[in-house]
Order: sequence, then structure tokens, then C-alpha cells
Amino acid sequence: MKIRNADDKPRLDLQASAGWGWFQAGDISVDGKRWATGVYLTFPFFDGLATRGRVVQAKSDLTRAELDLAKARDGIHVEVRTALDQVKVAGEIVNALSGNVSQARRLLEMSEKGLEFGVKTRLEVDDALVNARQAEGNLAKAKRDYLVALTNLRYVQGTL
Repeated sequence: MKIRNADDKPRLDLQASAGWGWFQAGDISVDGKRWATGVYLTFPFFDGLATRGRVVQAKSDLTRAELDLAKARDGIHVEVRTALDQVKVAGEIVNALSGNVSQARRLLEMSEKGLEFGVKTRLEVDDALVNARQAEGNLAKAKRDYLVALTNLRYVQGTL
């Protein structure tokens, strides 16, 4: 904004040039080194209020950049909070399904003992086996989801 606001202020410039030139006009021929220096003072008396408009535009650009920065910070905050929540939920699911797996294995053992003693059928044992394998599969999927959530959290934190 300071740069835009300086457009209507007096300006002092120092300019210099150097080079080699050749010029021919009729019988006259000139060539050789040429140089020039100058000090120039310029003062814009009226610029049609363009400077004021550029200052307002610079203020608007600054405000928009600040809003974009705040939006980015909020987005990062939400992303981190979401990743933390996903890790927490996935961990709780793993703990809950671990209990289901232990119960399913215990029921399988009980069904096998019942088959040995003749109080259970092979179908009931197979059903308990299917339930145990399904619980183990669910636990494996939950552990994978937990690892994915941890990886996502590390990515959000910037450590991955």
C-alpha cells in the first residue's frame, strides 16, 4: 500500500547511458563513444485520482490475502481435528472387536467340547467357526483402518 500511495509524490531520478554510435549525414560522418547523464525531477500534479484507486485496490488485495490465510489455517485445523477423531474412533473399534474375537473363540471352544460330549452338532461347531473367522476378519479390517488413520494423522502433522 505504501508503494501504491507513493505514486502521486515527487520523484527524483538519476539516469545515465553509454555506448558507441555512428552517424552519417551527407559528407559528415561521426562515430565514437557517446554518453549522457541527467537528473530528472518529476511531480505529478493530477493523475485523475488513479493513485487513490490503486491504494484502495491494494487494501482490498491485502484484506483478501488475510482472509485466504485465515481460511487456510481453519482448513488445516479442521483436517487435523478430523484426523485425530478418526484415530480415536478406529482405536476404539479395534478394542471393541478384540473383545468380540475373544468371545467368538471362546464360543468355538465350547462348541467343540459340546461336540466331543455329544450335546452339539457339527453344524453348530461350523457355525461357531464361521463366526470366529468373521470376527477375526472384522478385527483385521479395523486394525488396517486404524493404521490408515494413523498414517493420515502423520501426513496432516507433516511428519510423513
